[in-house]
Amino acid sequence: MGCSICTKKYPALFEMQGKKAAVKTYEQKSLALENLQSTIDACPVHAIEYFEE
Repeated sequence: MGCSICTKKYPALFEMQGKKAAVKTYEQKSLALENLQSTIDACPVHAIEYFEE
């Protein structure tokens, strides 16, 4: 969809590449899970998922 909500809510993790959002390289321990959950909840097409291994 490329609405860019995720890049605005969590720019440290998401970036736009062309017209699509992409996840930047990250270390799992550096994730702010509260910010991530807020971003997941804001996605209008439910395209973001997160699972801990």
